[in-house]
Amino acid sequence: MLEAKAELLTNYKNLKRNDVIVLRNQLNSKKLNELDTDTFYDTMIDVYTEITMLTGAKLHTGAKLKAQVQILNMFIQSSYRFMMLTVNEVRHAFFLNNQGAYKDTYRHYNRELNAEFVGDVLSAYIQQIRKPLDAQHEKVKALLTPPTQKKLYRPSTRTIQDILQVHYDLFKQEMYELIFISNVEYYYLRKIGAIQFVDKKEWLHRYNAGLKRLRMLAEMMPANNMHARKERAKKVQLYDTMQRTGIVPYDKHVSVVRSMQFVSCMRVFATLQYFNINNIFDEIKTN
Repeated sequence: MLEAKAELLTNYKNLKRNDVIVLRNQLNSKKLNELDTDTFYDTMIDVYTEITMLTGAKLHTGAKLKAQVQILNMFIQSSYRFMMLTVNEVRHAFFLNNQGAYKDTYRHYNRELNAEFVGDVLSAYIQQIRKPLDAQHEKVKALLTPPTQKKLYRPSTRTIQDILQVHYDLFKQEMYELIFISNVEYYYLRKIGAIQFVDKKEWLHRYNAGLKRLRMLAEMMPANNMHARKERAKKVQLYDTMQRTGIVPYDKHVSVVRSMQFVSCMRVFATLQYFNINNIFDEIKTN
């Protein structure tokens, strides 16, 4: 691991001269999207003039020049990728094109400076120079910046016991609709032995009972109009099909398992109430 980090840092320090120039240009000029309208217009005229001097492409004169500049500006402004480049990078992209730094060298074929030529050069610069450089920079940045540690909330044993006590009090008051047993509380009751492990045959029996219970709840759905009656019949038919074929969709499977957990916890609460126990964990040592 340390050798890989050292190699990556060495490669970053030994970047090609062109890459170093790009980094310097990024620091020493503004991005195109940071320029106001007037500054952008004036700056791009200067850039287009330099490009024509470098490449031999032609700029029109008079009214055609104004239209040509407006079209080129609209073309560049329509691309988020182009607007993220700095002014110096736009110039530098055409230098690299003439130096053969890209996989293909783009030509204007002695025509006027147009959007096709500008787009090809800037796209090649972004794909072949800027993206690899950014990727290399992000790798080094990730190595030098320690990752943030995400802390997962894990409730303490005392907290779980307090939650279960609240649910037990609701059970004694017959306020069943307010009881919600999560996986944390359910598996804690299993851990302390309040809910016994069952074999596969018993588990399947309880699972099928859970399916029947959900079907019964679906059958008891209120149906005040034709649409509600159709929805109720559809749900009942779905549960009948699941019981007959044994094929249960994932979301329904989760519902059945949650129902089984709820019933198991209710049985624990019923047993505690039968023995007239008020505070569940009084005699259990806690962490």
